[in-house]
Amino acid sequence: MDAAPKIIPEWELNRREILRVEIHEFKGTQIIGVRKWFRTADGELAPGKDGINLSLKHLPRLASAVAEALAVVQADGLIPGEGVE
Repeated sequence: MDAAPKIIPEWELNRREILRVEIHEFKGTQIIGVRKWFRTADGELAPGKDGINLSLKHLPRLASAVAEALAVVQADGLIPGEGVE
């Protein structure tokens, strides 16, 4: 049986959706997952169909790619620089 997922961060995207990053196990392999979750009519959270799951061996390259994307969009003025939300 797979262990319960470890939720790393999650944050609200809007009143109905959150984005969740979690580490979980699938068929004996540790996985990092990034997925939108939504609130059902009864207020429960349910996973959306869109997301990505990768073996943890890909995490360093994913982190590097996201850091590079952040630097590019900040340099292009598309989002504020560090320390500003």
